[in-house]
Amino acid sequence: MPLLGLERCRSDWGTGLDHPRLEHDGSVVWRRRTLDVAAEGFPSEPPTELLVESGGQFRGRFLLISRPDARPTRAERLVAVALADQVGAALAGCEGGQHP
Repeated sequence: MPLLGLERCRSDWGTGLDHPRLEHDGSVVWRRRTLDVAAEGFPSEPPTELLVESGGQFRGRFLLISRPDARPTRAERLVAVALADQVGAALAGCEGGQHP
């Protein structure tokens, strides 16, 4: 997967603990620290979570497993966030707000 230098990506409809998180501003935060993706790379273990939300309501998340050498730009990370937002909007449009 060229975007973000991912090896794999999977959806997960639950929540988890202690995962790096790709935030809506394109930053990556883990354990209260903003990671320098250009210098440190995109976290590959544990997977980085990208929340899927709509109207402030949690709908699920994507777990992003990157290559060890992945160093996506902020612009690339923002594209991933925008795609997750589109998924959230689509899920909100499903009957009862449940995922398909």
